[in-house]
Amino acid sequence: MYVNLFFIIFDIHEVADCHGEDNRIVDGIVMPVAAGPRPRLLFCPPAYAQLHYVGDEWVFVMYRPFCKWWVSRINHVLPNV
Repeated sequence: MYVNLFFIIFDIHEVADCHGEDNRIVDGIVMPVAAGPRPRLLFCPPAYAQLHYVGDEWVFVMYRPFCKWWVSRINHVLPNV
């Protein structure tokens, strides 16, 4: 059930942009920062200007392993939370 809810809570086709973090250099490569896939508005609306997340919202904390996996698959990095 835990895994199935991930696909209900998140829209895996959209990125949850992080407020205050644009890009980060990792091993000499510039990588975009993302908290994970974008949560559906019903479960977790964006915290800043209706566009960005912080990365410490309950959905990103509860699903941290899945978000970490998803972010690495799209060649992004997690925010410093």
